[in-house]
Amino acid sequence: MSQVIEDTLKAGREAAERHGWREAFEHLRAADGDGLLESAEDLERFGEAAWWTAHADESLDSLERSYRAYQQLGDRRAAARLALKLAREHFDRVGVTVGAAWLA
Repeated sequence: MSQVIEDTLKAGREAAERHGWREAFEHLRAADGDGLLESAEDLERFGEAAWWTAHADESLDSLERSYRAYQQLGDRRAAARLALKLAREHFDRVGVTVGAAWLA
């Protein structure tokens, strides 16, 4: 992995930590395009940055991927937390059936 790609991921993480959502979104989106967003935490960061920058579809996609990653890790608490967040997001978007499925 080249240093530039690693720096993009690092910059995205740092921007998310300081709530620089637009910068975090841009860096994490680039890192995702390079196939670097594999960890549950990075996917969740990307989902949050996407939400704060009004990229709802990308937010939902990334949070769903993060949920699956937490499930694979066996982190049931984090997976449940994301399932509740996803349920709320779908209910807010008038996706009652999908929201109910996430709640279940």
